Amino acid sequence: MKLKNKLPPSRQGKQQVIAYVEPALAERVHQKAENEGKTTTEVVAEALNSYFVAEGRAPVFPLGHLRIVRRRKGVSKVRNSSNAPACRSGTRPVGAWFDAHLVKMATDLASETGVSKQEMLTQGLKNIVSGPTPA
Repeated sequence: MKLKNKLPPSRQGKQQVIAYVEPALAERVHQKAENEGKTTTEVVAEALNSYFVAEGRAPVFPLGHLRIVRRRKGVSKVRNSSNAPACRSGTRPVGAWFDAHLVKMATDLASETGVSKQEMLTQGLKNIVSGPTPA
């Protein structure tokens, strides 16, 4: 049996941005995608763009998606102590793959603002699912 150790062609030159969030938030994200006829990738892009805009930057992540694949079965499960580190216990992953240069821009903004990419995505997801919080 030969193990694959390289990415599929659709993910080459791309990097994943992922956040481990509360199950209720993950469910709202997936419901938003379903209600609006979007993929999770498009919702994650919208969330990241929301963070960019909140920081006074122009959005950089494309909202369209050329390869429409909606994951219906095998949706991510809640992490627990038997399948994840303690810091991820009780959470569900929400993420997507983007061109590496876009992820680099997100990494740079995360460094400038002093947050992780995971926190950047989490804040963006909360913003687009709940609406902006009043100042």
